[in-house]
Formats: sequence, C-alpha cells, structure tokens
Amino acid sequence: MQISKAAETLQAKYHGADVCFTGCSTDTRTLKDKELFIALHGENFNGHDYLDKAKTSGASAVLVEEKYNDSGSYSGPSIVVNNTRQAMGELAKSWRAGFSIPLVAITGSNGKTTVKEMVTGILSCKASVLATRGNLNNDIGVPLTLFGLGEEHQYAVIEMGANHPGEIDWLSNIAQPTVATITQCAPAHLEGFGSIEGVAHAKSEIFNGLLEDGVAVINGDDDFAELWLEKSNQSNQLTFGLDSGNEVTAESIRIEEDKSSFQMITPVGNMELTLNLPGRHNIMNALEAAACAISLGITLSIIKQGLESVSAVKGRLQIKSGLKQCRIIDDTYNANPASLDAALKVLEKFPGRHWLVIGDMGELGDDAEALHARAGEISKASGVERLYALGELTRASTESFGEGAQHMESHKQLAELLKEEVAADVTILIKGSRAMGMEYFVNALGANTQEGDE
Repeated sequence: MQISKAAETLQAKYHGADVCFTGCSTDTRTLKDKELFIALHGENFNGHDYLDKAKTSGASAVLVEEKYNDSGSYSGPSIVVNNTRQAMGELAKSWRAGFSIPLVAITGSNGKTTVKEMVTGILSCKASVLATRGNLNNDIGVPLTLFGLGEEHQYAVIEMGANHPGEIDWLSNIAQPTVATITQCAPAHLEGFGSIEGVAHAKSEIFNGLLEDGVAVINGDDDFAELWLEKSNQSNQLTFGLDSGNEVTAESIRIEEDKSSFQMITPVGNMELTLNLPGRHNIMNALEAAACAISLGITLSIIKQGLESVSAVKGRLQIKSGLKQCRIIDDTYNANPASLDAALKVLEKFPGRHWLVIGDMGELGDDAEALHARAGEISKASGVERLYALGELTRASTESFGEGAQHMESHKQLAELLKEEVAADVTILIKGSRAMGMEYFVNALGANTQEGDE
C-alpha cells in the first residue's frame, strides 16, 4: 500500500516520499523490511521514542501522532494522525477490504481459542489460512493480524475479545466477517460490562460487521440465543447446540478421559466423529466450528478430517503425567465460573481421587465473592475430595467447600504441600486466572520433577 493511499484512508497528512509498505508493525524488535511502523503509546511506553530505530530496522514509513511530532526531528516518510491506535484499526479495515476472501470472526466468554483452532484446522485441510496467533484478539491484536493478509491466503479466522462495550463492534467492522459466531455467554469481565446481560449485548456486536449475505452462527443452547437471533436477523443464520431444534447437533455422545465421540447431525448430512479432546463443552466447540465451515460450503469429509486432527490448546484441559504417577489436568490458561464448570465435568470422568488446585478468578465485579463461594460448592458436589486454594478471593471457595479444603499463602508453600501429599490414584485439576500464574503447579508436579525441587 502506498502511504498516500493510507493517508487518504485516514484523512491525514503525509510527509516525505510516497513510498510503499508491505505490512505494519508496532514493535521495532520484530519489524520487517518495508513495513509501516505504528507508534503506539501507553502508561509505560511510547513508540515515538523509537522512530529512528524503526527507520534503521527497515521501516518504509512511520505513523505518528501530531502531539508527539512537533519537534520535526524525524526525517523519513511519515503519516500524522490524532490517534495512532484508532488509525491502526481504520487502516486495517482498508487492508482487509483489499482481499475478497471469506473471514470467520469468533467471540464469546469461553472457548474462543479452541473454536478458532478447530475452524483453522478444518480450513487448513484445503487452503492457506490466516489465523489469530495466541490471544492477539483486542483492538491492537486484530488489526495486526489483518495486516498479515497476503495473496497466498484463501481464508482468515479471527478471534475477538473485549472487556468493555463497543470493542467488539469496532473489531467486527474492521474485520468485515463473512461468518460471525459467539461461543457462549458466561460471567467473565463483569467489571467492564456490569452484568451478564451486558456481556451478552456486547458479544452480539460481532454481527454488526457481517458482510451482505454473511452468516450468523448462533449457539441455540445459550440463554441469550433469542437476543442473538434478533440482533442478527438481517443476516443468514445457522444454529448449533445439543438441545433439540438446533440445525447442527450431536447424538450418540460418548465421553472418555481424553477423547469424545459422537454423531454430528447437520443440514448437509451426518457423520461419526472422534475428537482428541474430552468434555461435552468440546463437542459444543466442534459443532460450532462445523457450523462455521458449513456456512462457507466446506464438505463434511473435510470438516471431519480437520476436527479429528485438532489437539488440546496449551493450558486448556491438557492431560499430563505427574509426580508419583498422578495425573494432571492443566487448565491454567484462564478461568471464569463457566470454564470451571466445564473442567470439573472433565475431571469427573477420571477414576480415583479428584483434587482441585484453584486460584482467583478475576474481573468478576461485585459478584466475585459469591461466585468464588459457588466454586467451592460445585467442586464439592462434583466429587472433588480436596481443594487447595491460592489468592484472596478463593478464601470464599475454601469456606464453602468445607472439610478437605486448604488455603495457602504462596505458590511455593502450596507446591511443597502438593508434592508431599500427591499419590498415584489422584487426578489434579489446576485452574485459575492468567494473573495467578497457576502453571507454576503444573511445572512443580510434572512427571520429570524430582522430589525436593522448587
């Protein structure tokens, strides 16, 4: 793209030669030759301090804010705007519009990354796919992902996250999806949305950017399905779920410790599937991914091939061997009440004794204490024998769990206790919000860990 075209898109001024750039970057450490360097800034950083570094690293031009451009010290080609973060999104929208390929947009309280991996796995069986890497799903990550679109890609799969109203609307309008879907609505990021209803409305914003003749893929089992059907009534719609009446559903379900088998029923035919993933929630994820693929005209044989090739995402219900021949269910990537419910259902399938190591679940707003108390109650009801807790909020979990619960003050203290008490007949579910660093316990209890290791 020429910087003159970029400036026109942004209704901004450009200075210097009308050079071409082949992509965009916000980090001089990873910037590639001939990319546009976008100078973002925050509380602890300012990209405008690295303009000369960007130039020497091969940037064709830089995108800067007017308030940081008064010195005129940068001599290379530049575009000057009021807000580089907003401009990055507007530029990404223009970049995306240059490619007529189908794009699947995915949001929801849980399961976004797994569904993204499933859809990508399906589409990759027949074509080149651009997909969100890791969890680059916010108003910086989505534009950066879209700037990766090239002539080699036939599909794109974009994950979208949010912690306040309006964010998904912005991202959807940037990405212009062909298919848009919401995994589910659950108590997550309540501090930013105010209520579960606020979460549901915010997630429905993903349908705002759907292209003409686009498809809204709706979780028909969700309490907010009717809201989402109403919000997407200007688009084609396809429902999925385990309840009767859904267009993409499952029968003859068989769930084992490390896999799930079922018959998938769809408007274009039925097929037998075996996932290398445990849990009913992963069957729901597979139904959603299949519905997205069906919306793009993908055949059932390709859908089957793709879904059966997907394995667990790191930190999401990974089954591992542990110290003293115990089993570990590593679900440490993140946590909220709904994902804890799903993880406990997986734990129930394992023989022997069940333990839960739980850390605080963040961003639950005014309901945090009650939801952590509920976590203790449902853990006890599901057959968990011992609960080990870390964090201030989980004090409510230990209290509601009662006998068999212990609250510890530090990672090291809890790890030492677990290493002392664990046995071969124990399966340990480890879960907590990202900020709690619960992977510490997965590493401490790993099969290669020597007793006495820190």
